[in-house]
Amino acid sequence: MTAPQLYAAALRRPRPTGNQFCFWCGAPCHVDFTVREYVPKTFSGYAEVAMPDSRYLCGGCVAATDEPDRQHRPRQKSWVIESTRARDFTGKQPDELAAICVAPPPPPFAIVLALSGKKHLIYRAAVNFTAEAAITVQLEDRRVTYRPDELRSRLALCGRLCAAWGKPALLRMPTPGRIVFAAQRYADPSDLFQWPRIWDEPLSRLAAALSPGKETCELRYPADAVGPPDSRVA
Repeated sequence: MTAPQLYAAALRRPRPTGNQFCFWCGAPCHVDFTVREYVPKTFSGYAEVAMPDSRYLCGGCVAATDEPDRQHRPRQKSWVIESTRARDFTGKQPDELAAICVAPPPPPFAIVLALSGKKHLIYRAAVNFTAEAAITVQLEDRRVTYRPDELRSRLALCGRLCAAWGKPALLRMPTPGRIVFAAQRYADPSDLFQWPRIWDEPLSRLAAALSPGKETCELRYPADAVGPPDSRVA
């Protein structure tokens, strides 16, 4: 099962079947929907689709990529897709998405996290058939596989750093001075010093994307340092 097939089920649409294969996701499909009709002529990302030689699309991918209504563009939302419902989220709901990523719904499910709103992502996503071990989510054009306890720990680290720097700084390579600045905020800053080594790991990119803004993080991770700054980061 592909994520678009799951999306079609959530929308109460027939599950794609047939003797052709979908250009976007590779699922079996009929000849009802054609690449000529639904894929822009300017499209060039053939290396990113499942069946670049196919001339047909499945109904799930049509639903996930066709955007006749400018007020409802699936690519501009993040998605949590189950067999009975597909929930969309905006960039203003990081806490809700973080909670779902740590404690996902019963399988099968797919989680799609859009950052730019410019790319079709549902067809790229993996369907999770178990939540007992590792979970895979689609973070923009990157798949991230993790264990819930690992994500929970990384979210806490990002929250402590975000309280000091603000969320945009989580996406940039940290300088030694910035790490020292954050460390001066806390009585025990030992976990912060690993950030230069792990900041660009897929799990860190995921945790950064799911982190709320600076004001929220300041409330959740208040400064608790005591004593002169130099003694706290020595």
